[in-house]
Amino acid sequence: MVILKESLFGTSCIGVYLAMNNKFLFYPKSLPKEKFNSLKKIFPKNFSAYEITINQSPLIGIFISMNSNGMVIPSSINEKEKILLRRIAKENDMRICELKSPDNAFGNLILTNDHGGVISEELKMYIKSIQSTLNVEIIALNYAKSRFPGSAGVVNNKGCCIHPMVTEEEISILSDLLKVQVDVSTVNTGDPFVKTGAIVNDFIGIFGRDCSGPEMMRLTNVLKL
Repeated sequence: MVILKESLFGTSCIGVYLAMNNKFLFYPKSLPKEKFNSLKKIFPKNFSAYEITINQSPLIGIFISMNSNGMVIPSSINEKEKILLRRIAKENDMRICELKSPDNAFGNLILTNDHGGVISEELKMYIKSIQSTLNVEIIALNYAKSRFPGSAGVVNNKGCCIHPMVTEEEISILSDLLKVQVDVSTVNTGDPFVKTGAIVNDFIGIFGRDCSGPEMMRLTNVLKL
């Protein structure tokens, strides 16, 4: 297990710029080379990294949601971006869904691991397409009084940390669905939208530089990193 604390583009909100599963990392083309080299140092053997844009934007973590089975991307992205993402999906034996939705910040709207997933109630009309793509059971749930279940939590196949305003009933639902321990946390010294300051898979954790010691202890213990 490897842990890194980092800032990107002058902010600890690293989760808006990066997306990761157990197979690869997506990072923005505009990421300075020295920052990419810092990330690359923690990659295990046979772990890939792809530089991409989404809607010609570096905000990859906001627009893409994925697990090891598939990825959900906005249909509004340009053709060059679609071709690249389709190729990456094929190379990694993943499904891809180009979802046409007025709300297309899928990284903020979908929380998923390889066991289950939660989508915003704003996306419930697309639940079958998302479920087929990610190949897991999906439910629509705006937990912790947020319409952004993706940004309100960070999850791998070992644990899940979520927004502190979650209820005990919601924790039970999420734990049963994602098949992991669920507990509350914040990032970057008090931000309750956990994904903004953390991206994880089963063996790597990258966290915002402003994460406090107690936050790091909570995150790494729950996510078993």
